[in-house]
Amino acid sequence: MLEYNLNHYYWTSLSNLAVTGSHAWSDAKGASRTLDEESAKWFDNNKRAVINSATATQYVLGNIWGVPTEANIAVIDDIRAICSGIYGDTPKVKPYDGATFVNPFMYYWENTSLNGQVTGLTKKPIYGAYDERTMVGILIKTASFAFTNDEMLNSPWTERAMWKMTNHRWIN
Repeated sequence: MLEYNLNHYYWTSLSNLAVTGSHAWSDAKGASRTLDEESAKWFDNNKRAVINSATATQYVLGNIWGVPTEANIAVIDDIRAICSGIYGDTPKVKPYDGATFVNPFMYYWENTSLNGQVTGLTKKPIYGAYDERTMVGILIKTASFAFTNDEMLNSPWTERAMWKMTNHRWIN
């Protein structure tokens, strides 16, 4: 039994290291002391470890109404907001931390490509990619929100973002 447990621990550790990385590579957000930093790194790494138990569903490609094989993305700095905590403190937070805003067309294309496993407007997708030329891997775990007419009517920011997403030439 001891041999089994040692083997299981060894291979599970290697799998976790390959998928979510080492806790030493994680950010220690807001930690100031060494013990706080170590604890924050373990917490951050365990947050990423939800990827191990996620349900993987591949998109069905090739459908004219499905997701494209390539998509344009933009990474922008998050805004800062001041919130009031229960202790009266006012920390600066990032309200959209980890959020992805999606063109509503993509919402329909994704659901078409999920082959009957349709989801709602809000998804928690996990994307992975690997560039063999540079040997760089990408692992994205995000919360994606599709813009709706209601959101665009109530928010000038959302309306402007949607305009920027769709304002390009379709034909050369």
